[in-house]
Amino acid sequence: MTNATAQLPAVQQQPQQMIVTRKQPPAEWDGLGFDRNQWAVCCQQFFPDVKDLNAVVLAAQYCKSKQIDLMSRPLHIVEIGGRTQIWPSIGLYRIIAHRTGQYVGKDPIVFGPTIPFKIAGREEQVPEWADCTVYRMVQGNKCAWTERVYFKECFRASKSGDGRWEKAWRQMMGKCAEAASLRAAFPEEIGSDPTFEEMDGATASDVGVPEKQQIKEKASAKKEARKEAAAAEEPEPIDAVVSEVEPDITSLQPAVDALEAKAEIAEENGRTEHAEELKKEAAHMQVLEDRVDISKLTVFGIRRKWKQDDIKEFIKEAFDMEWTEAAEKMTKPQFDKTMAVMTRHSFEEAIAKIKETRANANS
Repeated sequence: MTNATAQLPAVQQQPQQMIVTRKQPPAEWDGLGFDRNQWAVCCQQFFPDVKDLNAVVLAAQYCKSKQIDLMSRPLHIVEIGGRTQIWPSIGLYRIIAHRTGQYVGKDPIVFGPTIPFKIAGREEQVPEWADCTVYRMVQGNKCAWTERVYFKECFRASKSGDGRWEKAWRQMMGKCAEAASLRAAFPEEIGSDPTFEEMDGATASDVGVPEKQQIKEKASAKKEARKEAAAAEEPEPIDAVVSEVEPDITSLQPAVDALEAKAEIAEENGRTEHAEELKKEAAHMQVLEDRVDISKLTVFGIRRKWKQDDIKEFIKEAFDMEWTEAAEKMTKPQFDKTMAVMTRHSFEEAIAKIKETRANANS
């Protein structure tokens, strides 16, 4: 068996200008024998979207243990469903097979008859299946291994609709068939891990993330996105009294977020009709959530010792809005903030703070 070096000799022997990257390597990187230029190449070219830099170190450790050139990019790092996945490429399978000294080539990919299949909203004719035959010398005999893969089982739509499967499905099918055949011919050397080409477009469900966890993470992300959007908006005088409001126990927003998350998961897993039903339900519930009933301000204010005239004056000062306009013009965030103000402050405290804020803004 022939072993390749873990580093590129050209990078080690020829002096080069240091490539600059803002991502600093973990301490374990230097101990692996790789230099900072190689780290910069990994971060900027190979894995630019990877957030967990320890995954880059793990990929390098794998390459070093297998004596594989890291700069040949034999691995892909994918962050999916809150988990970091390291998948081998078809190129790594080929390297491993060649190193045995027993791999003696493969036949051209054989494609089956075409069938209609909708890709990115358009009807296409695609191969129903693809066969790949690889050869290995076993005790002096040239033995063949042929594996067949089916398009409907392999195809994974990308979120953008412009992924490799949408543009080059014959090429992707060929790689999937070759990967299956190489695993069959070299089970001990290659193992059973799927390649990146086979998993390209995979969803969180494909890698074993429970649906409840996916819903929780997606709903949490929606909540954070709303906070960021609210922070970017032009501040109102009421923000001087209360700037952030958590939904009360009667709020429908958490349920809306959960329904939208379920719809996204259903869409990712090809359950289009179910996804549309969930979207409609979420949209209907969002309408109910966004509906403002200013009569609740009066009822709630009385409990908090706010008089009707106090509420009217506060809304005028806070939003430059007459009480008669509030029923149509008041937004849900403004309504929620007003409720929060009445919960936490007396009318005298709140109106004084609002007037002070307006005076400072006009001075």
